[in-house]
Amino acid sequence: MLSTYGDNLILYRPQQTISSQCSSTPTALQQAVGQFPLPKITPGSVAMMLTVTAGTPVSDEAVERLLENAQDDRARTDVLNAEAKKKRSSNQPAAALDYSHRAIDYARKITYTQGLAEALANAGLARYNLAQYEEALTDTAEALRVYAGMGDRLRESSMSLTLAGILFRLGRYDKALENLSTALIIKEEQGDKQGVASVLTNISNTYQAIGQFDIALEHLLKALELQEELNDKYGIAITANNIGGIYFRLGHTETALQYLNQALSWFRDSGNMYDTSKTLCNIGHMFGQLKHYEKALTYQAEALSIAKTLDDQQNMAATITSMGRIYSAQGELATALSYFATAVKIMRGIGDKQGELEALRFIGDIYHTKQEHKRALRYYKQGIDLAQSIGALNDEAMLYDCSSRALESQKEFETAFAYYKKASSIRNDILAADKQKLIAVMEIRFNIERAARDREIFRLRNVELADAIKALQEKSDALASAYHDIEQQQQITAQMNAELEVANGMLHELNNEKNELLGIVTHDVKNLVAGIKLAAEGVRRYKATKDDPLMQKTADRILNAANDITHLISSLLDANALETGKINFRTERVDVAAIVDSLLEHYKPHVETKRITISLLKEEAVALADPDRLREALDNIISNAIKYSPLGKDVRILVARRESVIRCVVADSGQGFTEEDKKHAFQKFTKLTARPTGGESSTGLGLSIAKKLVENMNGAIWLESDYGHGATFFIEVPAAV
Repeated sequence: MLSTYGDNLILYRPQQTISSQCSSTPTALQQAVGQFPLPKITPGSVAMMLTVTAGTPVSDEAVERLLENAQDDRARTDVLNAEAKKKRSSNQPAAALDYSHRAIDYARKITYTQGLAEALANAGLARYNLAQYEEALTDTAEALRVYAGMGDRLRESSMSLTLAGILFRLGRYDKALENLSTALIIKEEQGDKQGVASVLTNISNTYQAIGQFDIALEHLLKALELQEELNDKYGIAITANNIGGIYFRLGHTETALQYLNQALSWFRDSGNMYDTSKTLCNIGHMFGQLKHYEKALTYQAEALSIAKTLDDQQNMAATITSMGRIYSAQGELATALSYFATAVKIMRGIGDKQGELEALRFIGDIYHTKQEHKRALRYYKQGIDLAQSIGALNDEAMLYDCSSRALESQKEFETAFAYYKKASSIRNDILAADKQKLIAVMEIRFNIERAARDREIFRLRNVELADAIKALQEKSDALASAYHDIEQQQQITAQMNAELEVANGMLHELNNEKNELLGIVTHDVKNLVAGIKLAAEGVRRYKATKDDPLMQKTADRILNAANDITHLISSLLDANALETGKINFRTERVDVAAIVDSLLEHYKPHVETKRITISLLKEEAVALADPDRLREALDNIISNAIKYSPLGKDVRILVARRESVIRCVVADSGQGFTEEDKKHAFQKFTKLTARPTGGESSTGLGLSIAKKLVENMNGAIWLESDYGHGATFFIEVPAAV
């Protein structure tokens, strides 16, 4: 799905692999839609709220004459800024950037603050159009600082929105939310309800990007309420379209279609053909997902016709791609290839690299299905290069998977496995990054809500203080009245404290609800994973596939992935239970050496696979501990030693009594820990330098859980390591008398 930032429509762009057949690649569609002009428009998936200066840009020679005739450098700055805006609105970002840089030089030279801020803003937007996102971030951030220093709250709000759009494009959702919060505060201060609704829509899009659809929907419904209050029909239609998108992604297709049809009706009635075309495309896509292909093509054909009339290249390309997928699903692959080829041509012309790489993948999938694997690989390779150039990691991983299957079909198993590993590595990186982004966003959300509460409390206190001062001034000659006022103020303070206690109670309840939700979700996911494992086992044992190496390998991959998910769920539940104090510890006599023997027997197949030598030195060691919790802690340490030891190396384990404690020492031959790693080794979700040596997964929770378990049994855990020379972990628990 292509999400749009700002007040524009969300245009849905699905991502699925084509599995139908084809025989040729005609150009009938290209002949039908004709030769499209190819103007430069905003690349990528984010359309920011831009201020466009009316008028047609003049020639470079005319600009130079204007500069020569200008009264001074201030006037020259204004001329360059005005022309930079016109160049931007005419899709000439390179020229706009050149004018902006010249304006910046003039403005800095004469300390023209207003002109400098405007020039920096123009430069940031021009760089954004050129896909120079980091540079756009720098220029826009400086423009924001200048406007804030000038006290220009309106422009500060605008720059905060623009900065949020750039950060959104870079995937820095926490920082995007911070800037959106600033814009929201300013809009609320100014009483700009329409602006508030717009910012709420952008906040919703940000939460959608990290999969927080409930929070996203909450913000859209708030925006819709404001728009209905203002009778802003255009805003209502846009928001209805976006709400439909969320319901569609949540699987509530009927509700989604109701909202989209509401939006379509308003756009048609108002004569807004641009957004009518996009909404038709969205509805057509939904019918395609429901496999109502005839309806889907009817909507898409109308959307394409309108987009062609409007010369809306972006929507033409998206609609043509969607129609290609529908024809492919119907088995009309020759037509599908023609549509995809046309979409690629348009997307290249307008700089839509995201759309181009998706169309390239669809073409590759068709050739793969036709057994033309070399041609498929050529398109997949183009897509990989494109995905890498724009940082589209999900698409890159998908294309590596597609390439792996094509190479496997050509019996190039070694290269196919390398591509599969590359896809898995990228997905692991995405998962780790997504976890960190989600944590950062939720922290920002908490800070924003806390700041809002603090502002309201501060406002109330200021109001109350003003009332108290006024009362004291009016009744300064009456000691009894003053005493009464003081007493009243104390009562108000007590009431505020009571309200704070209620708020704290609510926070406690919310935390409990979070824990309950985590339990429910993990329970459901575990059931789903169990079903997946059962199905995979069935594939492995089914007579028709039992002798098929590829099916067996695929089933093994599914089982391994399901086991990884199960381990992750268990780790999350353990971490949450430890944090909330819901784990009860019982103390009894425990044979530590027997636990270690049991764990080594469990990991024996994995140890043999990696050809690791286990050296165990043990003596009688009876501890006073919780046997289940001690086993879990030792399991985390021993499994890590096996996981991070290279093939053919050794792991050394010692179990012995040391005075009043039982000590278990586990030493591996892995990469070890850097000094920085050691500082964070026992923290949750820590990304350390070392990596598993056999493709094993890592949740980042094991050491954190082990530390809390051991410490709750009155024990201690620590590590010693020189980077590059392995690591040694020590666990000590009280010895039995």
